[in-house]
Amino acid sequence: MKYQEINGVLHVCFECKYNSTLGPGKFISLDSLDGMYCLLLSQLRNSTSSPYAHTKKLNLKRRRALIYIRRVLRERYSRLLPLDVVKGYTVNNHHAKLKGYTILG
Repeated sequence: MKYQEINGVLHVCFECKYNSTLGPGKFISLDSLDGMYCLLLSQLRNSTSSPYAHTKKLNLKRRRALIYIRRVLRERYSRLLPLDVVKGYTVNNHHAKLKGYTILG
């Protein structure tokens, strides 16, 4: 991962060779990572039971992106986000609220 300041805002480049959206040369603002994480998490939760191969491949890319975002947020802000869907597990609302998270989707 590389960090670069663009117009006074810190950006990160994940340099992920498996995902062209997060590939080398693509810088994402650190301010938008929370929203990006929530969007990916909700998309993943809504499509985990799909039997289609292209959806499974897309979900794999989403999981990788979530792991990269978690890593950046842990390094920069010393905080973690829920990893239940990234590892393939699900949690219910009660358990998530006990840990301080919100279930999306």
